[in-house]
Parts: sequence; C-alpha cells; structure tokens
Amino acid sequence: MQRAMQCPHGGIRRLLLNTLLHLPVPKPINVAFLDFCLNGMLSPAETVAGQAVCMKLAYAICLKEPELMGELEAYLENMEPEYYTAAVQCARNNILKKIRK
Repeated sequence: MQRAMQCPHGGIRRLLLNTLLHLPVPKPINVAFLDFCLNGMLSPAETVAGQAVCMKLAYAICLKEPELMGELEAYLENMEPEYYTAAVQCARNNILKKIRK
C-alpha cells in the first residue's frame, strides 16, 4: 500500500493498485490508504484508470468498515459527472448501484 501511495509513475501506480484490489482488505484498515483512494478518485491529475481503481478500492475498504460507506456515497454523489470521463462515470454509477442495494 505504501509503495502505491508513493509511486510517481501513473502506470506503475495503477498496476500496484489493481494488484491490491484483488487482495483481501487487511484489518484494521489503513486510514491513510483510504484517504489516498478517496483523493485519487477525485484527482484530475490521476489517470482515468487510476481514478476508477481508487474508487473500487475505496468501496472494498468500506465493505469491511460499513460505517464509512455513507462517506464514500457522499463523495460519489458529489462528483460532477461532466468533469470525468465515461469510464470514471461508469465506475461511479456501478458503485453507487452496489451501495444502494
């Protein structure tokens, strides 16, 4: 997690984040990593794929800590869709559907 948060190269960071996505979420959760994911999914400096995987990781973390799900939902609802690509909008919409089930 630390390596992904410190990686300056977008492609390598994306690969590290995708690897983390397929691993179990550790207990207790790493709050610094959750903050990194929340900031990454909103950051225009992050690649499109990086934004989407940050969103998915934040959702996976919030599944382990349900009291954080409301915060993630608020972040996603407040994203202005016109500022994001179709891929990021799709990831956002899919996660919002899962949250609202």
